[in-house]
Amino acid sequence: MATFEYTALDVTGRTRKGVLSADTARGARKELKQRRLTPLKLAEVSEKRAAAAESRFSFLRRTSIGGRDLALVTRQLATLIRGGAPVEEAVRAVAAQADKPAVRRTLLSVRNGVMEGRRLSEAMAEDDASFSKLYRAMVAAGEASGGLGPVLERLSDFLEKMQAMQRKIMGAMIYPIVLSFTAIAMVTALMVFVVPKLVEQFASIGQELPPLTRALIATS
Repeated sequence: MATFEYTALDVTGRTRKGVLSADTARGARKELKQRRLTPLKLAEVSEKRAAAAESRFSFLRRTSIGGRDLALVTRQLATLIRGGAPVEEAVRAVAAQADKPAVRRTLLSVRNGVMEGRRLSEAMAEDDASFSKLYRAMVAAGEASGGLGPVLERLSDFLEKMQAMQRKIMGAMIYPIVLSFTAIAMVTALMVFVVPKLVEQFASIGQELPPLTRALIATS
């Protein structure tokens, strides 16, 4: 298969760029039409340039959603889809309500994939940094069984429990971390400010000090 770099218009009139593989230029145009894209420019690229282009476009698409935002997005999708909203409309509505630009861009990219005829799980696969393999597998199972709404609801319950557990772990770790830093600061202050003054007192006595005391002074 050859690799083609393309510039095309989507159904909303926006310009889309990317790379795809096809046997011929005609096959590449057919693939774009199946994705509901109108090709403006199509050029075959070399293998080395194709790898660079794929890397570039995948970097531009990568906008990771954090765990807390993903749990909220999943809960909103579950509510809308269980209420009878089409998947494309549900994703669009959640994207419109998103406060963070990264979340909005990711959801709009997923919506474009759904509008191109792909399933929700397949559209999410374009951003594996936000949607893990397990997440996409559960979404695909919901699509196959016809119960996407309930599956998303259970998935949001799971994500919310994971977030709550992570907050508890972080809360439990804060105290020992603060205690450790306090202990290190106190020992450092003693070695820098207190021990040198004691050395002056020992020096005035003129007696030989025990090995442990000499080691402590050397460390200070």
